[in-house]
Amino acid sequence: MIELTNIKKNNFGSSLNFIQITKISSKKKRSFPWANDKYVYWMETDTSLGGITSIIKYSLIDSQYTNLTSGKYNVRSKIHEYGGIAYTVSGNQVFFVNSDDQNLYQIDNNKISQITNLNDIRIGEIIAAENDLYFIVEDHSVLEPYPQNYIAHINLSKPKEITKVVHGASFYSNISLSPDNKFLSWLQWNLPSMPWESSELYLGRIDNCNTISDIFLIDGGDGKSIFQPEWDDQKLIYIKEDGDRGKFYQYQDGESQQLHDLPIDLLKPLWQLGISSYKILNKNLIFASGYQKGIMSQFIIDRSKNSIKKINLEIYSEQMCSNDKLIILAGSTDKLCDEILSVPIKSLTDSNSSTIKVNNQRKIIELKNSFLNYYPSKNNNTNALILKVHSGPTSSSYFGYSEERQYWTNRGFDIIELDYRGSTNYGIKFRKELNDNWGIYDTEDCLEAIDFIKNDNSLQNKKIILKGSSAGGFTVLNTICEDVEIACASCYYAVSDLKILLNDTHKFESGYTSSLLGIKNIENNKYLARSPINKTDKMTTPIIFFQGQQDRVVTPDQTKEIHKKIKSLGIDTEFFLYEDEGHGFKNQENINKSRALEEKFFMKHITSKLG
Repeated sequence: MIELTNIKKNNFGSSLNFIQITKISSKKKRSFPWANDKYVYWMETDTSLGGITSIIKYSLIDSQYTNLTSGKYNVRSKIHEYGGIAYTVSGNQVFFVNSDDQNLYQIDNNKISQITNLNDIRIGEIIAAENDLYFIVEDHSVLEPYPQNYIAHINLSKPKEITKVVHGASFYSNISLSPDNKFLSWLQWNLPSMPWESSELYLGRIDNCNTISDIFLIDGGDGKSIFQPEWDDQKLIYIKEDGDRGKFYQYQDGESQQLHDLPIDLLKPLWQLGISSYKILNKNLIFASGYQKGIMSQFIIDRSKNSIKKINLEIYSEQMCSNDKLIILAGSTDKLCDEILSVPIKSLTDSNSSTIKVNNQRKIIELKNSFLNYYPSKNNNTNALILKVHSGPTSSSYFGYSEERQYWTNRGFDIIELDYRGSTNYGIKFRKELNDNWGIYDTEDCLEAIDFIKNDNSLQNKKIILKGSSAGGFTVLNTICEDVEIACASCYYAVSDLKILLNDTHKFESGYTSSLLGIKNIENNKYLARSPINKTDKMTTPIIFFQGQQDRVVTPDQTKEIHKKIKSLGIDTEFFLYEDEGHGFKNQENINKSRALEEKFFMKHITSKLG
């Protein structure tokens, strides 16, 4: 292992070491670690190879790396369009989802073989128990009008015999086996809800034929969401929406009760399968990571002492695992991005080493309705500021190291990242404020941010550039439909036509707009007034667009049409379409090309127009 950095001592004179397992590379993104006492595994995406993802095996004994899929397979689940964890490990075997055909494959003694041979399906979340596999299926051969989702089972001795063991709900996630392999737990939810709006935790008994019986609801539903159920011996630990935070709960012997009440929100939006906010380390200790008003904090819960200890790792992670000695996180610090980092469990409970504190350039500015995250440029040679609006919209600005942010600050652009009403990491009430008001509150908060910049003594002379992708692009487009003077704007696969979004989007988000726009507003067509495509006559701001041809979340027709309308108005606008990209660019060559085109467009307009 390689020591990550010399950690500065905290105010109490103590320090805590954490280790970087992976080699630093801006072209590789590591995610979803899995560990035992000998090895650590993870998914590694190489953007220089068009975004191919491999499974890496790292030896904790001799520090050797092995690429188990060798670039011959692209390990990726396309379930819910956003995917997530696409492999599991059982003994010496690895099971994974291959991107091209979305079928299951097995790695045994370095030999790769195909297990399933299904058509028009997507697979996500695999769990293994001896000779049995359970996994989630999204069946696109059945469209009524959407694909059918269910939990499936196969026995490896008869892999062609696939059984639906749980079905009937719109979606499933977080399938988990009890330690004795007698029970299966899972989350499920139904349209029009998103999993963070209303989801349910279920438990069922596995009979001798591997069918699931005695199914019953443990918790959730009725507008309450559940997150990350995990087995702890014969108990189930999970996160439940409770007031303004997601809190720890425990189910045992037919009863649910709240565990320690931490001062952070542990509930995360389940955009990808496999994310987490805590890890059970052993029979006594639980590691937990969450946010309060945009500030990340971690805690160690010691159940043997009924105590809570705060630790500030400054590692931004939603993907974690552990073995007997280490907690292992895929994430970022303020200087590294998408790496695999480990912390000795023993050090987390050592009273002489409680804090890792890393210098962070982020400055939080609280406005009346929103929060700004300010990152000054390395120099001031452009006298320009990029105001970035995050996507989602149920998401937030990214607080760890960002290669994109570094690119712009190195070139003299200040960055402000806006967390508008509806963003996560500021409490559940703040997140729910956007319900019924998408296109209104986020736009108002973007205008509030621009007004702040124009009136701040240190920022008021800077030329302003607006930038956003997907839902963030929607906010950008709505903002430039208002009476606002900025230099220019940039949008990646931006939502611009709500009518198309309602009619053509994929299953996972097909009900999302019900809460964001409000069902009554949809029924009486009032939502159309929030659609940028219907307000282009109010636009005057130069804008550049980027779009993937394979995008199924925001279809290319949206971007093509709004670019056409803006161009017809005589506004300076550019449009670039990438045939091999979807919703979120993965090819580093395309990413680099887009930034170069953006920079050229930005420089053209910040030198000719006041912000």
